[in-house]
Amino acid sequence: MDPQQISSEGAEDLQVISEIAERRREDLKQALSKPVPDFIVSTEQAEVVYTIHPNMLPYSQMDLGTLASRLRQKYHVKFQNPSLPPSFAALSNTEGAGDDAKYSAAKDLLAGAMPDEDLTFVQGRLAIGPDDVVAIRQISMNSESVHVAVTGDSKVADLVVKEVVEELWASTGIPKRWDSIYPSVQMIRYGTATKVDFGVHLEEFLSVGCRSFITSQVLDGKNFAARSVARSARDKFQPPPNTLATWTLDDLKLVFHVFNRVNGRAENSQFRLSVSTRDEEGTGIFIAISEMPFDEHVECMRALRDYLSK
Repeated sequence: MDPQQISSEGAEDLQVISEIAERRREDLKQALSKPVPDFIVSTEQAEVVYTIHPNMLPYSQMDLGTLASRLRQKYHVKFQNPSLPPSFAALSNTEGAGDDAKYSAAKDLLAGAMPDEDLTFVQGRLAIGPDDVVAIRQISMNSESVHVAVTGDSKVADLVVKEVVEELWASTGIPKRWDSIYPSVQMIRYGTATKVDFGVHLEEFLSVGCRSFITSQVLDGKNFAARSVARSARDKFQPPPNTLATWTLDDLKLVFHVFNRVNGRAENSQFRLSVSTRDEEGTGIFIAISEMPFDEHVECMRALRDYLSK
């Protein structure tokens, strides 16, 4: 085939991909316009990891400089040089070596020298509309996965994954649309962290009996709280005799052990409620962390809040 014809077809494919990307962003804008419950104070982080068959992640054919440039233009991200072994580090740190040397070293790592090494971009942003910008904390890629973390809805992270893989293919000179890449997706994993205000202290997640023990024996009675702090020579290294203690629940973590009865695959997932600042201890404001997409995470939080209010 004539090289000019290949170049022309590639340009046409990129134009089609660009038009599809614009439609995706319009759809995302509509999806994000839906109100969230009042008890969701903020979204701290949402992330998604796509596991993709390695044949659909063409690191050995990519032009890393082109990919980095396109991602920088699209998301304003910064390339984070991977942890290079001495031989590669010497290449990229040579006096006068610019981005080309760093990209070359990183590409060699991804092409097989260190297949588990991540290629990472950080500190970016995605403009959803004129007045709506979502921070992109990280985009990282390795031999079989693409991971995106944002300070917004997981639907934003999901969109960025699709665009990044398309950009990866565009950097090879052989653009591919997401609909032709999607059949090679093997697994998707989500994570969401939101700050919530339930109006219910985290301490109330403990049983009445447990709270009673803390009050009667840890703070008073046997005074185990005083026994848990540093002991002074003035007290002959005994628990301090004159103390006043209160308590708050700082962190609650559940681990789910999920067994797939069809194929026998076993996985663990976490659900965590954690106070993030000293000022919010004992206030009923805490971070809720799950391994679910944003919408399902919010649904779970609503169900939990309703159950607690009964």
